[in-house]
Amino acid sequence: MKIPDTPPKLKKLIDRSIRDNRLSTILSTLSKSGGGGDYLHWDKLKFKPAPGGLSHEEWWLGLKLARLSSSRVIPLRDKRGNPFRFNVPDFIQEALHKIDQGAGGYVGLPSAVSNPHIRDRYILSSLLEEAITSSQLEGAVTTRDVAKEMIRSGREPIDNRDR
Repeated sequence: MKIPDTPPKLKKLIDRSIRDNRLSTILSTLSKSGGGGDYLHWDKLKFKPAPGGLSHEEWWLGLKLARLSSSRVIPLRDKRGNPFRFNVPDFIQEALHKIDQGAGGYVGLPSAVSNPHIRDRYILSSLLEEAITSSQLEGAVTTRDVAKEMIRSGREPIDNRDR
């Protein structure tokens, strides 16, 4: 797997754009052009035509500043101690919206579960499955059939670590 090229250092790009009096030009060009479309990393962006007469480095600086301003910080740190940031690009928001719209009205119980007796059995079965899955995720080593029989009979689990 090819390791992506390291992007130019943000501080150097900021210093150069301020020194050359280009920062306002960079920001206004990107706000007019929409930033360049796809959410690209430097490794791919450097091969695309830069918008509005910007250099690739200036384009990257503008994108990084825009991304930083809309990023969310979570309480994780990288190996240098920097906070972990993430963005949710517009195309992801659109996809999530379509999923929400498509799922609306379809999430619910099957129509056969409308009978109260069948509904109660369905709920008990769902709770049983959830308990078994939860136990297996926590490290229980058993089959579903053995776990169901153990729950139905009221038998206590055997823990070999206690022996």
